[in-house]
This record gives sequence, structure tokens and C-alpha cells, in this order.
Amino acid sequence: MGYVRITANSDFTFKKVDSIANDITSNINEINSAWLKAWIIDLRINTGGNMYPILLGLKEFIGGDNACQQLYSSNIFNRTQRLVSK
Repeated sequence: MGYVRITANSDFTFKKVDSIANDITSNINEINSAWLKAWIIDLRINTGGNMYPILLGLKEFIGGDNACQQLYSSNIFNRTQRLVSK
């Protein structure tokens, strides 16, 4: 079983999106996944921050381009985010 821990980030200026996403992807790729049957993606200590670098870093797990949908309790704001790296 593979294990990945994702911590919070505070890149609200979007200057480090690709760097953070690449760090996540690099750490995942370092694990020989040929023998893995499952992954644990641990978000327990993730207290928040910019979600986009995390989604980009986990794109291989999520699959497809549409990976995130935001729906607020009022049902007024509903949008699907596309994952596209620069």
C-alpha cells in the first residue's frame, strides 16, 4: 500500500502552484507502484490553503480534467474546476 501525506499550503498568490504540484507528483513517482494495490492519501493534517496545487499533484489519482466541483449549501454557487497545468 502506498502512502502520501498532503499538508497545507498558503500559496494564495498562485506563484508556487506548479512547484507544489510537481513536488507531490515527484514524491509519488519515487514509490515503485508496480506492486501496489492501493494508496492512502492522508489529508488529516491539511488545515487548508490553496487546493489547486494539490489537485494538480494528485491528477493521476483523480483522472480526467474535471476533478473538483464546488457546491455551497445555498446551491447558488456551483462550478466545476478543470485541471490544466501550465
